Amino acid sequence: MGTLIKKIVIVLLLKGRTNQQIRDYARKSAEQATTFSTQYPAFVPAPTAMETLCDSGDSLASEKVTMIDNLKTITQDEAANLVLIINAMNLWLLIVQGMTGLTVALVTQLGWSTKTEGTANRTDMMDSSPVVGGSNQNVSKKIALTLNNSLTNKKAKPYGAKGWIPYTQIGGTKPTEHDLMTAEIPTAKMKYSKTFASGDLGKQFYVCFVWFDGTEFIGPDSPIYSFTII
Repeated sequence: MGTLIKKIVIVLLLKGRTNQQIRDYARKSAEQATTFSTQYPAFVPAPTAMETLCDSGDSLASEKVTMIDNLKTITQDEAANLVLIINAMNLWLLIVQGMTGLTVALVTQLGWSTKTEGTANRTDMMDSSPVVGGSNQNVSKKIALTLNNSLTNKKAKPYGAKGWIPYTQIGGTKPTEHDLMTAEIPTAKMKYSKTFASGDLGKQFYVCFVWFDGTEFIGPDSPIYSFTII
């Protein structure tokens, strides 16, 4: 009859422990190895060396805590310093803005920028239009469009434009300009959505967009887009 021999498999169970818990675990093992040294073969590294490693780890952890605290303080100091710099720059801006004989050259010489001001100046607005950046017709009888600035292909409106006006037409022959279409409510957000009636299903929906400055000026027409109402 055979004899069953049970093999002992050692498991350290270190996974999931914190650094400190592993050091404490190792230190206790080293202490026990020293106390009962006659019952084990020689350990490499020696138990005393293991304890030294654990002490070094404790020292490094203490330094880390100090550095984290210092980093928090330095981060707060940097933020406070940034506020002082921004306040000083804003004061400089007021000083230069109020100087006699101010020119664009004097501004750019400091590394600063300028922007054109005045209700009559709508250069970017008059050279661009809102254009469709994406469309969504996942919901029946509804369309949702995202709009971009044709000049930059980004959502930011050109200087002088307070928002945009949509012009629409349902069915019929495709129009050639916004004057032949129905103006809807002006808006500022670069999104457009419309819900249709059941009787509009299958018809073509035409839409175009123009910038407006909030007073009397509007920009040129965007392309006239056509969508099938589904």
